[in-house]
Amino acid sequence: MRPPTMHLRTIFSVFALVANALASLNTSREYQLHTQLKPGQGSKKRFDNLWLVASHTGAGLNDAVLYTNQSSGIKGFMNATNITQPNGQPYFNQLFDLGGSFPWGLIIADVNFYSAWEPRPPVE
Repeated sequence: MRPPTMHLRTIFSVFALVANALASLNTSREYQLHTQLKPGQGSKKRFDNLWLVASHTGAGLNDAVLYTNQSSGIKGFMNATNITQPNGQPYFNQLFDLGGSFPWGLIIADVNFYSAWEPRPPVE
């Protein structure tokens, strides 16, 4: 039986390798996403210049929220995938740096069941 320190060294070595690999994902310039009104949308001024923020909603989940404070905005970057377009250029993923040791990806879902506060028909 190996001493516990041997296992810990192995685990920490793996974590170090993973951290280095994940850090290398950010190969593009970072930016912050914010809202910008189209011309002629003055009546919607309250929705202009809002910054994207991640709001923790559960284990491994965050929802996109818009704040007025730019310093709260999260940093985004593009990551090339190993899938290529017909012209040979790679597709990219939108990723975000939320301050942890790994990036968070963007998944746009058209349904959000956990926060749907609408009445449901009775089950028959």
